Amino acid sequence: MDETKLKFDDLTDEVSTICEDLITLATTPGPTRCVAKLTDVFDPRIGANKMFPMFEEVKKIVERWNNKENNLILFREHGNIILISGFDDKPSDEKIKDIPVTLASHADEITFTKKKYSSQLIPLFNAKPLQKYGIVHPAVEIFGFRGSEDDREFKKVGRGTLRLERERERGKLKFSFYLDDITREIKEGDLIIQNYNKTNNKHDIDTIFHMKALDDRAGMLAHLYTMRELDKSNIKAKAILLGDEEGIDADVAWARLAKPTFRKFCSDMGLIIICDGYDGLKLYEFEDKRDKHLKEALVAPYRSEGKGAGDPGLFSLFRDHIISTVKRQGFEAITTTDYVSRSLDPKIMDDFPFICNIDWSNGPAVPLKEDFLPVCHVDESVAVEQLINIIGTTYFTVEFFVSKYKLACQA
Repeated sequence: MDETKLKFDDLTDEVSTICEDLITLATTPGPTRCVAKLTDVFDPRIGANKMFPMFEEVKKIVERWNNKENNLILFREHGNIILISGFDDKPSDEKIKDIPVTLASHADEITFTKKKYSSQLIPLFNAKPLQKYGIVHPAVEIFGFRGSEDDREFKKVGRGTLRLERERERGKLKFSFYLDDITREIKEGDLIIQNYNKTNNKHDIDTIFHMKALDDRAGMLAHLYTMRELDKSNIKAKAILLGDEEGIDADVAWARLAKPTFRKFCSDMGLIIICDGYDGLKLYEFEDKRDKHLKEALVAPYRSEGKGAGDPGLFSLFRDHIISTVKRQGFEAITTTDYVSRSLDPKIMDDFPFICNIDWSNGPAVPLKEDFLPVCHVDESVAVEQLINIIGTTYFTVEFFVSKYKLACQA
């Protein structure tokens, strides 16, 4: 085993900090499209010196690392958060585009907007899970844009309770969402997100987080820490943390902010590694771990049973080579062909063919408890050990493919 490379124990030594960072990310508001400014220098929505909460917290984490041994480069582009490793100074757009591997996860969360003259809410996301299973955590926070010119900011403006109503209209079941128990005056177009916190205070390798917005703050955390480790090894990579992944149940509506940023910073020959969550209810291949949270990083050949992104040749390299490398360093990864819903890939898969997936799992696999629903947006939980395994697996995947690209360029 190479003692100079990242090992599982390196990350478990700081598991308490990893847990604290996940709590921060999962409890920081990041409504759809309100994660980051359009650029570092301009956004007509808020003042020049104001930041969206999610970017502000990511900035604090990155600065903490940079004050020690890192030199990560952080900036905003088209409402997304961009992180670059392996450079002394911010590279040109062309050099960023030449970086062969991109990590992609989304930093937003399910969001409603308020209708005018009504307490009814308009979902800005695929609301089918809530319609099917109901609302487990009804408490919500309300955010909006307030002020003028350089004092204009995005901030919390109230709170309330989310209510789901079902009624039949022309023989069909109709679902409507409403906002009750509103504090303070809110305006049409304000944004509503769920507000529920973690259920335990344990911060160790056996911690199971059960809290809001793990979809996809879990993937986001894994990518932030992976980029930190890549930077320590002076490996050039980039991460795009999307400000808008959720959408209605149609391909054209998903991740509208993704395409402009990917077109600007990614080559069509580069590799994109997506990290997003599986619903435990659909993890049928893990019968031997029934009712347990999975600890291994999950590597899938496709999303959506073959309809989504994912390259079979790339997957075979995971299966035959990368997973064994990962295990030699103490990390655990496992392949699965279970169903996972499509993520940000519908917006980019036509232009960027080399896409692969290293995912986390939400809730226990094929659970026995009918009152616990491991479904993204409804009830979410994740094992800290799995996140550490995702960091290690992603790190060695980037290293593997970067070496391949270097050999190709030298040929």
